[in-house]
Amino acid sequence: MKLLRTLTVLLLATSPAWAAPELSSTKDHGRVSLLPADSLSGGRFLIRIAAQNGGAAPTSFGVTDIHITTAGGRAVALVPLDKLIAETHAAARANSRAQANVAPHSPDAYSHDDAAALRDSAGNVVQGNWGGAAGSAPVVQSYDARGGGTAAADEQAQVAALRAGVLQSSTVPPGGVAAGQLVTEALKFKGREEHSLHIVILLNGEQHEFDVPVPAEAR
Repeated sequence: MKLLRTLTVLLLATSPAWAAPELSSTKDHGRVSLLPADSLSGGRFLIRIAAQNGGAAPTSFGVTDIHITTAGGRAVALVPLDKLIAETHAAARANSRAQANVAPHSPDAYSHDDAAALRDSAGNVVQGNWGGAAGSAPVVQSYDARGGGTAAADEQAQVAALRAGVLQSSTVPPGGVAAGQLVTEALKFKGREEHSLHIVILLNGEQHEFDVPVPAEAR
């Protein structure tokens, strides 16, 4: 059986940039390869993983088989897919609210009552505040600057990319490969604590161990 040679063949290279070469561990019943990002994103560490079943029978593999600690022994959690999807929806809603803008309008384009208009100390009508107190509030229009249903389509595409890209539990046939991305919680190190992670991966009853340096935050 031909074991996995390179992770980059299995996973399409996308942002963020990925460090090279990959880290790998080969044992009697399988091979595991890791490819960490070359910078953190919001304190989170993204790592690509590929696990190949070298045994004669199918085996299950997923995030529950991955255990991460800091060099000091503190557990590091992986961000669940459901949370990443929820964050994507929340970001889309926030972006939609940010698109709200003052609708362009001209006071001369419609009738108004000068007597009810807001005036300055000199008695001049304050432009843009026709119609008294009720008319003094700005007209706000919520819109998608990109037009049409593009924003919704982008949101759906991002969610689909997460579902396709983040590692999920699966049954791996003999010779098959389970591949995807891992996203850690935001990393925090104390004092002079070594900036590295110890990653233990269980595959087919064998333990694959990696010590992975943690890069700096992306600039």
